[in-house]
Amino acid sequence: MFIRKDSCMPSISPRRLRPLLIGFNLIVTTLLLALAVITLFSLNHIIASDEAEHQLTQTLSGNMADARFHVVQIQQFLTDASATGDRDGFKDAAEHYAALQQNLQQIATIAPDLAQDSHKVGELSQQFYQVGKTMAETYISQGREA
Repeated sequence: MFIRKDSCMPSISPRRLRPLLIGFNLIVTTLLLALAVITLFSLNHIIASDEAEHQLTQTLSGNMADARFHVVQIQQFLTDASATGDRDGFKDAAEHYAALQQNLQQIATIAPDLAQDSHKVGELSQQFYQVGKTMAETYISQGREA
């Protein structure tokens, strides 16, 4: 592109324009590389955070599933003890009750925002376990008519 000599813009010779364009390209390239490096570090940080969150969620989910399982097992063993009169069910129910309490403690430790709920479930499960033991003991000692 030619610039007229009588225009108000100064004319720039190709010899002077070349270093300016090279400098401009170097600056743009440097900025793009810096942006790429920052993006790479940000993505690595996001991936690490995602993996940690996934591990936490998976552990929490596993503990909740185990807690549910132990509640069902407590009921099952105490019901079996009531129906059969066999006291071995008390020992098995006690083992599952202890495992349930351990799961609830782990849930409270892993997710402090669930600690209050975990404590409440622990109290209710203790009541559930005590009533179940009392009922099973009554059925065993006094028969089904009790």
